[in-house]
Amino acid sequence: MITFFDNFNLSFVLITLSSFLVALVVVLTKDSHLHCTAKGHAGLEVQSMHKAPTPRIGGVAFVTGTLIALLLLTGEAFSLLALMLVAGLPVFVVGLCEDIGIGARPYKRLLAAMISSLIMVLVTGATIDRGVAPYIDQALAVTLIGAVFTIIVATSISHAFNLIDGLNGLAMSVAVISLVSLSFIALRFDDHAVALLATVIALSILGVFFVNFPFGKIFLGDAGAYLIGFMVAWVAILLMERNPDISRWSMLLVIFWPFVDTTFAVLRRVLKGVSIAAPDKLHFHHLVLRTILRHGKAKSRSAANPVASSLVMPLAVIPAILAVVASDSRGLSILFLGLCTVGYLVARLGLVAAFRQTPQEAYRSSVAAIEKIQPATPSNRLDEAVLD
Repeated sequence: MITFFDNFNLSFVLITLSSFLVALVVVLTKDSHLHCTAKGHAGLEVQSMHKAPTPRIGGVAFVTGTLIALLLLTGEAFSLLALMLVAGLPVFVVGLCEDIGIGARPYKRLLAAMISSLIMVLVTGATIDRGVAPYIDQALAVTLIGAVFTIIVATSISHAFNLIDGLNGLAMSVAVISLVSLSFIALRFDDHAVALLATVIALSILGVFFVNFPFGKIFLGDAGAYLIGFMVAWVAILLMERNPDISRWSMLLVIFWPFVDTTFAVLRRVLKGVSIAAPDKLHFHHLVLRTILRHGKAKSRSAANPVASSLVMPLAVIPAILAVVASDSRGLSILFLGLCTVGYLVARLGLVAAFRQTPQEAYRSSVAAIEKIQPATPSNRLDEAVLD
C-alpha cells in the first residue's frame, strides 16, 4: 500500500509499467485485432494527422494502469479513484464503441460524458458554486444551476481533450502536465489525497504515452481521450471543492491548452456559420504541423508529427506552472490567463502568416494544377518571370 511518495520506486513504477505492457501487447498483437480496433481509424477523418491503420484502444491500457493503482491505494485516494472509474464507465464505454467501429455519434459521446459528470455531482455533491465572479456566484449558489454549470464545464473539458488528440503524444502529455500541476497545487494546500490521485492518473497515462510517442504505434481513441479529460476535470473540481481558498480561475490555467484551443475552434466555426461539431484542420497543432512540413526539413507527416508535438508540449507547461504560482490569488490567475491568451493568439497569427503562400508560390501551385490537366509545351508554358 502507498501513501504519497512512499515506496515510490516500486509502486509508482508498477502503475506505469502495467499500462505500458498492456499497450505494448496491443501493438504486438495488432494483426489479429486490427480489423476491429482500427475501424474508427482517424485516417478517415478530416482532422486526421495519421495514415496507417493503428489500434485505437490505448484507453484500455490507461484503465489497466488506474486499476493497478486502485489495488495499491488506501484511504481517500482509493475512494476517489474508485468513484471516478465507476462514474467514468458511460463515457468510456460509449467512446470504446466508436473506437472498435460500432459507431457513436459525437452527441452520444457528449451525452455519455454528461451522465458521467452527473454521477460525480450526485455522489460527491461537488459543484463549482463560487469564486467565479460576484453576480455569477449568486446564480451558481442555486444548487440546480451550480450542478448544471459543473456538468457542462466537466463535459466541455472532456471533449476538449479529445479535440487536441491529433498528434502523437499531445493529448497525453498535456493531461500529464495538467495533473502534475494539480498535484503541486494540492500539496501546496496540504491535500495529499488529491495530490496522490492526480499523480497515479498521470502515471497511468505515461505507460501509454511511451508506446504512442514518438511513432504513434497506438492511439488513445475516443474512450481514452474522453475518460482522461473527464478525470482531469474532476480532479480539478474535487480539489476546488475540498479547498475553497484555491482560485477557480487558476484551474483554467491548469487546462489552458485544451480550453483555449477548443474555445477558439468553437468561435471559428460559429463565425463561419458551420456546426460547432464540424471537423477542421485549423487547430493550433494542425498549424504547427503544416508549418513544419512547409518550412522545416521533415518531408513527411510521420516525421513531422512528433516534432510538432515536441514544439507544442513546452507551451502547455508555461500556464500549468503559472497555475501553481497563482493558485491562491484570483487576480493573479486572471492576469496570467490574459497574458497566456495573448501569447496564444500571437503564436497562432505567426503560424498563419508562416503558412500563407507568397504570390510566387501561389502562381507555381496554379501552374502545377493547370499542367495536370494540360501538359506544358513550349507554346503554352507560362513565364514565371512575370511574378519573380
